[in-house]
Amino acid sequence: MHTTQNSYEENPNSYLTSTKQMQHEQRTQKEEHSFLLQCKDKDHEHEKELLDKNLGFVGQFFGSAEHASKNITATICLVLVLGITIISCFIYYLEKDVAFVKSMWHCISPIITLSLGYLFGKK
Repeated sequence: MHTTQNSYEENPNSYLTSTKQMQHEQRTQKEEHSFLLQCKDKDHEHEKELLDKNLGFVGQFFGSAEHASKNITATICLVLVLGITIISCFIYYLEKDVAFVKSMWHCISPIITLSLGYLFGKK
């Protein structure tokens, strides 16, 4: 004699009702979660737009005032090194005035080392 029967077996309608309730709760939680994510995305977009407006056009390239000087220095170093390297390769390829290349590197290298010292030096 089995006196302990499953409550779902006794009343199948209660099983369907509880299943529908769980599905409804899951949908509600999912909708709530997606709404919160959308709100956070909107907040992040708004903050990004404010930061972009504060930086301005030049700030987009060099960053905020806190880091702009180092970013500008790094940009100058890169442009000098790339420019002199391209000019040097072009002159060596044409086998023209190789002494000019040496004098260019002799003039530019102190600027580059000074800039690198500024970038990586201690405050």
